[in-house]
Amino acid sequence: MDRLIEKIVDDLNTSVVGREIKYYSVLESTNERAKQLAKEGYNEGTVVIADEQTGGKGRLGRRWFSPPGSGLWLSIILYPELEADRVPLMTIIASLAVYDVIESLGLITEIKWPNDILIKGHKVCGILSEMSVGSTGINYVITGIGLNVNQTYFPEEIREFATSLRIELGKELNRAYLLQIILEAFERYYFMLTRGKIDLLINLWKERMKIINKRIQIKNGQEIASGIVIDISNGGELILRDDTGNIHLYWAGDTSLVK
Repeated sequence: MDRLIEKIVDDLNTSVVGREIKYYSVLESTNERAKQLAKEGYNEGTVVIADEQTGGKGRLGRRWFSPPGSGLWLSIILYPELEADRVPLMTIIASLAVYDVIESLGLITEIKWPNDILIKGHKVCGILSEMSVGSTGINYVITGIGLNVNQTYFPEEIREFATSLRIELGKELNRAYLLQIILEAFERYYFMLTRGKIDLLINLWKERMKIINKRIQIKNGQEIASGIVIDISNGGELILRDDTGNIHLYWAGDTSLVK
């Protein structure tokens, strides 16, 4: 895949995202490497991609299965002019970009709040945004995307819940091409964000979920709550009304539908 990176940059229809791509055959974590490059002052839109991650991570410190030659494991360096409590919007635009690409393949797709992409209830993609904050505001944001592309095998502990594009489509896909169109979609949504079109982004995000007006259970740390999801806020928080009528806002948590 490394031999295709130069061609991808040449073919990319972007002005910022992916104009520089740092490719590695193996990394512990693309997010961690991207943080190092951001501290060194690499340009906004620089993409770190690895063919394999040995310590890839998802939300809440969970391990992300990232075998070689099978998926897209990448992180994007960004310097958005946002308040720290708006950083969840970076995950929103990444999920919209991946959703659009998967849907373009003819697959019925769903965004699971706050950062997963599902096909038929099985996880195909996870997104993790991390930031560094200084005395004057955000130093940088790293948005990581892990997309299962050509896997046909998953470890037993996640086999019941995970899937790949290859499993769903029944054929192998060109990872380089998928990378290109994901970066192009990401930049489109990123420019919407930088131009202040937050309400539109949130509405697009909500339209791609199946959680609004549904009864769910949410686990956030040691807290477990249940109720009806009445909306998603303009900051990306889930707004839950419990059985006593009280309203709760959640930035993160594991959700499941209650039938």
